[in-house]
Amino acid sequence: NILVGIYSVPAMMNHDCVGNVRVSMDSVGAMSVIASVLIKKSQAIRFNYVKALDPTWVRQVQLMENKFFNCGCQRCADPLELGSNVSSHRCQLENCEGTVLPSQPLSMKEEWSCQKCGQVTQAEAIRKSLKNFEKDTEKLDKNSMKDLRKILTKYEKKFHRNHGLLCELKQMIVSGYGRLPGYQVEDMTESDHRMKLELCRDVLNVLDVVEPGLNLGRGLILFELHSTIVMLANMEFERKHNANQLLMRLLEAERFLHEAGIIMKLEPVGSPYYHLASNIARNKEELGQYIEQVKSM
Repeated sequence: NILVGIYSVPAMMNHDCVGNVRVSMDSVGAMSVIASVLIKKSQAIRFNYVKALDPTWVRQVQLMENKFFNCGCQRCADPLELGSNVSSHRCQLENCEGTVLPSQPLSMKEEWSCQKCGQVTQAEAIRKSLKNFEKDTEKLDKNSMKDLRKILTKYEKKFHRNHGLLCELKQMIVSGYGRLPGYQVEDMTESDHRMKLELCRDVLNVLDVVEPGLNLGRGLILFELHSTIVMLANMEFERKHNANQLLMRLLEAERFLHEAGIIMKLEPVGSPYYHLASNIARNKEELGQYIEQVKSM
């Protein structure tokens, strides 16, 4: 079915690459538009028509091909993308590792330069890196943690750690931990959990800028973040027997889980993630009981 429905009121929302609403649809095609952040009186309601983690060039191409306009929003016009570095690359000069930014963010022809050493990179080289990443991920076995981590290691040398394409790859790896063969929860080492923790924080830091508030992506990462904090807290307690440190970690996990619960409750019935709301409610109860036990140690 190509046609789902005609939504005349939501269709009036203007685009911005940092939206302030969350749009969802239930199993019968009813659409909900919810404020994801505080919207002040007379402030425009804005929805991001494209993926928040896509770098500027990718967003511009998608908008032109599908919506027939170029975006000149504050994020697109900023080489740093509001400090998120979603489009930034890494300098390829030996021992530099500076951040490479576009001289003209809205142009796909102007040169880029390293903010540390000044080395100039032609736009064609940036385009080639993006194309190579696309080719490598197209043939990637997304059920192989080994392959996912291999691609991440390769492109961490080329892209800024906050680059949107890397963040999407990190999301896949985070989702794979605890689920993929050889990386079920019982198989994961402390090193695996620490890597998952780092990746969750990396993605969350970027989403806080480009897709803030009550958005689905943040809810999913917060849920994953809470679980790995609890696992690491238990592992550390087995070694150090420090109840105060364990309690501190568990309270941190509880805060993330609470926020994830608020976000996931907004998912409509029939959504692929609707069931997570009830899972989170059970987890909150169990974690609360665990925290009370630790307090009595």
